[in-house]
Amino acid sequence: MKLRDKVAIVTGSSRGIGKAIAIGYAREEAKVVVMARTEEPGQSRLPGTIHQTAEEIRALGGECLPIRCDLTRDEEIEAMVNTVVERYGRIDVLVNNAAIILHSSVADTSFKLWDLLIKINVRAPVNLCKLVLPHMVKQRNGSIINITSESARDPAGLTLYGAGDAALERFTQGLALELKEHNISVNALDPGRVKTEGALYTYPEDTDWTGWKEPSEVAPAAVFLASLVDTNFTGRVIAVEDFGKTWP
Repeated sequence: MKLRDKVAIVTGSSRGIGKAIAIGYAREEAKVVVMARTEEPGQSRLPGTIHQTAEEIRALGGECLPIRCDLTRDEEIEAMVNTVVERYGRIDVLVNNAAIILHSSVADTSFKLWDLLIKINVRAPVNLCKLVLPHMVKQRNGSIINITSESARDPAGLTLYGAGDAALERFTQGLALELKEHNISVNALDPGRVKTEGALYTYPEDTDWTGWKEPSEVAPAAVFLASLVDTNFTGRVIAVEDFGKTWP
């Protein structure tokens, strides 16, 4: 198995892409930290909880650790990382998947919502990277995967959301240069259009879903990135749809 005994943190894994990646890692025998804010049904407008994802992983015979964590709270992020280290003694993979999306124009978006987007989509990934790095540096190995989107390069009505992803991509490339000497890979993965619970909730009922991926289709590319053992493949912004074609 490609990820046997690796410890992987997947943020936003109560549903959607994060859940699919968490299950994909579990199938490859990783120890998966299922992390999100939704712990019980009804806490979110969307279906899915960390415990439901954990149940599915355990039903497959996988090992996981569900942890509720609010990414707007630094103390909860730090406590989560400490809990993982106390439980497993290491951290091998970090997937920064959790994010919020804003469809509103700049003129119609409040600073409160803009600040929330920056906290979750940019600041939290940076914070998580800072917290896991000492452990990866000590191990002389690790993989960080930042989930991005085409909006970083073509905002097309998603100006603020795209700005957040653009910042995450630049951070990815800069961090990759900093960490190459420590044998830690840092890449940004664009899953493309994925038919998640969030997309179903956000887009109109008459949306044409033709060509949209299912969340499970993102997992193989995420497994490859998590399985990297050296930094020959790092600092890249890559798309799931090109996996097996133009990369690796």
